[in-house]
Amino acid sequence: TRFYGGVAQWLNIAFYKALQRIDKAVKLDQLIPVDNTVKYSSSAIDSISIFYQIKIFWKELNWPDVEGCYTFIAKIIDDICRCLVHYASQMARAVEGMGDREDIYEKKFEVTQEWCLAINNIDYVLQSLVPFTNELGMEDILSRLSDLNSPVEGQRCKQTLETVIANSVDTVKNEIFNLLDVVATKMCPSMKRLLVEGAELFNQDCNSVDRVMMYLDNNLHTLHDQLNEENFNRILDIIWGYLNDILQDLIQANLEKRRPPSFFANLLETLKLMKSSFRLNNNCECEQLKNTERLLHLNGLETPDLIHQVHIDLWKENQ
Repeated sequence: TRFYGGVAQWLNIAFYKALQRIDKAVKLDQLIPVDNTVKYSSSAIDSISIFYQIKIFWKELNWPDVEGCYTFIAKIIDDICRCLVHYASQMARAVEGMGDREDIYEKKFEVTQEWCLAINNIDYVLQSLVPFTNELGMEDILSRLSDLNSPVEGQRCKQTLETVIANSVDTVKNEIFNLLDVVATKMCPSMKRLLVEGAELFNQDCNSVDRVMMYLDNNLHTLHDQLNEENFNRILDIIWGYLNDILQDLIQANLEKRRPPSFFANLLETLKLMKSSFRLNNNCECEQLKNTERLLHLNGLETPDLIHQVHIDLWKENQ
């Protein structure tokens, strides 16, 4: 019918307007918390309110035909999911380059509140998706569709909608993971440089170890204060994974340079200090990190100690 076509056209227009409003909301977002009690900023609130304007229209429409209802609600859910994915990508783009510091001595990255808010914003809007679909009346429409046609048809339609929602949730969660990964990756050059300085000057200059510890401590403190527990634990695991990779690269490169055992022994002491200072999740205490510690231990031994270690290992193998 003509009215059916009019609703479909209105939903198309509403979708494109929603994308434009999301762009504007992100552009106007100053990336400061909306108040002292929350850890998200204005664009997260604005985006959710954009979704709910569409819901209000849908509720007021009160479409009588159940099959038409399903078609429209499927379109609304698909559009909202696409809006959510769009918001996540725009939020990620908004914080590109933030936290990069440079002076005459060095370039380094420092975790900023803006990065954390971007992650929190995406998470906050994501958490609104399932309640939103429930408030649209999805379950009621699916139930009526089962009564009208058949339970099999109702189940098929339910699975279709659930797949759309699940795919969007996965896409947005990947965007959050990518942002966490970008933050950890940006920290790597400073961590590597400070680890090398620490290993070279461990005994002569205690400040060299303090510098790497302070760099990690400052950034992890910001992340812990600003992120929720789940995302903090995720980025902690990512950072430890990258630290392990950095240490493996340093072992290989400095063996080729024929560094003295003291260099590797100092790296091992720094690693032990990091593990005792920064909470390492049990699942992150992996074989890779244990292997790295063992390599540092072996390469940090002077020749007599290394021979002694070999004899111990041979004795253990023969037991």
